[in-house]
Amino acid sequence: MPPLAHDYSDSGSNNPRMDKFKALQTFVAIAEAGSLTAAARALGNSLPAVVRSLAAYEAHLGVRLFQRTTRRITLTEEGRQHLERARHVLAAMDEAESALRTEAGVPAGQLHITAPVLFGQMYVAPVVTRFVQRHPGLRCTTLLLDRVVNLVEEGLDLGIRIGRLED
Repeated sequence: MPPLAHDYSDSGSNNPRMDKFKALQTFVAIAEAGSLTAAARALGNSLPAVVRSLAAYEAHLGVRLFQRTTRRITLTEEGRQHLERARHVLAAMDEAESALRTEAGVPAGQLHITAPVLFGQMYVAPVVTRFVQRHPGLRCTTLLLDRVVNLVEEGLDLGIRIGRLED
């Protein structure tokens, strides 16, 4: 009979307590934020905790996921390939959790929104803040940019734009 639970901690590396799910979340956060500091802020973790998590995860995988310089951090080819799979894993986990909450009629999961910078700061952010406060199971990320982005490529759920729409 198959096991009822799976241990997602890493039993094969030097750090038997490494939480692979949390390491995967950290990896994706770094890739999406573009810096270790921004990822730490987004995750609500300290910078040293994010650095340690990434180092342990890379050691576990046996590959470098990022190319680091003193000024930049960019994905390696292996990191780019792994990022897509990692996003799918995290999305599947969010979907599984959301499905359970949906049955109760409670909004839950991750929502990614983009809007123009000034409009987003003045109008979108306050509304999103109130909405998330009313629905604690919902996590929301806002990407404020003054350029139009491809919602699918950027993994966004909602794009708010002002002005004339082009076909």
